[in-house]
This record gives sequence, structure tokens and C-alpha cells, in this order.
Amino acid sequence: MANEILAGAGAMRNRHGLNTVAFLSQIVLVGAAAATLIPMVWVLVSSLKDNNQIFAASFSLPRVWHFENYARAWVVGNIGSCFLNSGLVSLVSVLGILYIAAMAAYALARYQFRLNFALYTYFLMGLMIPWASNLLPLFLTLKAIRAYDTLWALILPYVAFELPFAIFILTGFMKTIPGELEEAALIDGGSRWIVFTRVILPLSKPALATVAVLTFLDVWNEYLFALVFLNNPAKFTLPLGLAAFQTARVAQYGVIMAGIIISVIPVLILYVLLQKQVIKGMTAGALKG
Repeated sequence: MANEILAGAGAMRNRHGLNTVAFLSQIVLVGAAAATLIPMVWVLVSSLKDNNQIFAASFSLPRVWHFENYARAWVVGNIGSCFLNSGLVSLVSVLGILYIAAMAAYALARYQFRLNFALYTYFLMGLMIPWASNLLPLFLTLKAIRAYDTLWALILPYVAFELPFAIFILTGFMKTIPGELEEAALIDGGSRWIVFTRVILPLSKPALATVAVLTFLDVWNEYLFALVFLNNPAKFTLPLGLAAFQTARVAQYGVIMAGIIISVIPVLILYVLLQKQVIKGMTAGALKG
């Protein structure tokens, strides 16, 4: 009887400890969410104010709602042109990254050849190279191939620098796909290309979505390469355009905030559309491991 009482008391203490840990974890998560959302809410509210309202009451709702700030940012601030440039660069870069990385990852995950591990290691070494360390050679190369001050001056380096990460994620995911599915498709008369496009790629959607979202974020927000490799304002991407816009119109804070909100919208839309696939891609390795 005494042992049962002690065991019950121990179980109650364990449950109490687990409840305490869960409660503290929830507090930390709520705090992290608040730290992330409060600045964005402030930017959103400020984008609908004029300077007088921003300086008089930064954290209050607008007395007069200035929706025209968005139109001014889009047209007068040239944010519209920068938005289109960023969209084109991001779309072409992400598609190029997925196309090349998916085929490379399939070869590394499914084909066993002598240099498999060495080639995989070579790709992973690219993760250790800082982007900024290659500015001078990239600048000279882009000048030599006449790509400087064009959108290709951004697309080509973005694809090259994001490939190691994409190959790393996709190779690890494709190794978890059962080989029996591939063998069954080959027995049914399918070629390697059919197996890749109709079996491997559909099953790899979570990993592909994860790579797409994360690389899109990197490319969409990248500033250094755009600053160095672009000179014509008509070719500016959003980060560069916002910086130039802020310098030229430092007093119009409401318009600047509107430009920031415009730049965030595509990222939010992409994540909302792909969030389920991204979560699957993030957790697949842990669940299958």
C-alpha cells in the first residue's frame, strides 16, 4: 500500500512538472509571437498615418486614415517597378534552383558511383562560403560576360549560392523515399526520367516547397548583390528601391512604411499557400528518422 501511495505521489509530481514546463513553453512561444507581430502591426498602422500622427502618437490608431500612402509608394516612390523586378528575379531564381537541385539530388540519392560522396561533400562546401567574399570576382565576371547592371547579374549568383542548401535538403529527403516505389515503376516499363518526374518529384513536394519558400525569402530580401551589381534605377529590386526611397524621402515615414508592407505581402502569400507542405518538409526527417 505504501509503495502504491509513493508511486501515485511521484506520478502527480511528474504531471505537475510536465504541466509547469508546458505552461512555461507556452509563455515563451507567446512572447516570441508578440515580439514578431508587434513591430509588424506598428509598421502597418504607421503606414496609414501622416508624419504628424506618427510623431504625436506612434502606437495609436490613425485619426485620419491615409490609404493614399500606398499609391504614393507604388507610383511616386517607384516601388511598383522594384516590386516587378524583385518578382521576376525571385521567380526565375527559385525555378532554376529547384530544377537543377532536384536533378542533382536525385542522382546523389539514388545512384551509387565512385565519386558520389566526394561530389556531395563538394556541394556542401558551398554552404561555408560567405556571399560577400565573392563580390570582387563576381563583379569582374559579370562585367566580362556583359551581365552587369542587368537582372541576370542577380539571378545567376543567386542560383549558384542557393544550390548547396537546396541540394542538401532535397538529397536528404529523397533518401527517405522507399526504393521499392522506384523499382516498381521501372518494372512497369518506366524510364529513369519518368520515375523522376512522376514518382520522385510528387513525393518530394514537402521538401520542394520548403526549399522554394526559404530560397525565395533569401532572394527576395537580398540587398548586397543588388547594391553592387545594379546601377540603373529601372533595374532596382525592392530592398534597393526601399533604401533609395528612404534616402530620397526621409520625411515621408508613412509612405516608407507603406512600401515596407508592400514588400512583405508576397512572402506572406507564399507561406500561406505552402505552409502545410513546408511543415511536412521540416518534420519529415525527424518523423522518418
